[in-house]
Amino acid sequence: MTTRKKIATLKTNKKIKVFLIFLLLSSLFWFFSTLSDDYSYLTEFSLKFKDVPKNMVFQKPPSKSILAQIETSGFTILGHKLSNKELTISFDEFKHSKDYTYYYLPGNHITRLQKQLSDTKIIRFTQDTITIYLGKLKTKKVPVKLNVNLLFKPGFKLTEKLIVNPDSIAITGAEKIIDSIKSISTESSKIVEIDKHFEERLTLKSPSDKIDLEKTNCIVSGEVAKFTEGSVEVPIQINNLPKNIQIELFPKTAVINYEVTFENYPKINDKSFVVSCDYLKNNTKNKEMLPLKVTKKPDYITNFSIQTKEVNYLIKK
Repeated sequence: MTTRKKIATLKTNKKIKVFLIFLLLSSLFWFFSTLSDDYSYLTEFSLKFKDVPKNMVFQKPPSKSILAQIETSGFTILGHKLSNKELTISFDEFKHSKDYTYYYLPGNHITRLQKQLSDTKIIRFTQDTITIYLGKLKTKKVPVKLNVNLLFKPGFKLTEKLIVNPDSIAITGAEKIIDSIKSISTESSKIVEIDKHFEERLTLKSPSDKIDLEKTNCIVSGEVAKFTEGSVEVPIQINNLPKNIQIELFPKTAVINYEVTFENYPKINDKSFVVSCDYLKNNTKNKEMLPLKVTKKPDYITNFSIQTKEVNYLIKK
């Protein structure tokens, strides 16, 4: 390239740079001039509530924001786009409606809310009413409900009812939530291969993240033994038989099937159970049959059945 051409190229590049600088400056001037003008703009304000009485809590989560039509400069609008502005509302300005309901009319408080903003004019709010549900903080005790699946080894069973400690706990929270809770359940769990006394720590499941539990777990325990099946034949007793009547039963004995622990099995005999029928309470359609009932059994027997539910009888003359 000749020297003359090089000089011409440099001059051209210099003109382009000067043009670009003037273009940038004019664009910046136009941009800032535009942002200086006022505009009507729909924006969102975050809400903050103050002066809530200490013994009161929100029964439901309150509104977190509200939309408003504002008039302000482009600079302020740009600031709104970069971060939400906040409006603070005092609980003292709410009106009580019914039960837990309190309401606030933002349109009636524009002048007061306006004082929280600088260089911004609130034209209107798109929402007519802000409703909050406020009630007392409440504590009550509820029973613990087990949600556990017990899987025993073959032949093994509980000898007594499960023991839960604690069997009830105190819960604290918003009155409306607390009133709806009747019990606290444990997390779903499973205990397997049970063949002896056991104790298991179970986690309590909170029905709401808005309440506090007195405890977060409980202990469930149970006495376990191996069971066997047995049967015994016992004589049938007759109750409330008039003195002037004699009857004969067919059959005269009843067979009882039962389940019992190996430890208690040797204790069972024909005197362990009492089976009776009541002559005066014969309400069966078939008047020749009397219903049978077990009126005595050992305390350690919980599962049993009579093979024959009714017995025939014949009146002697």
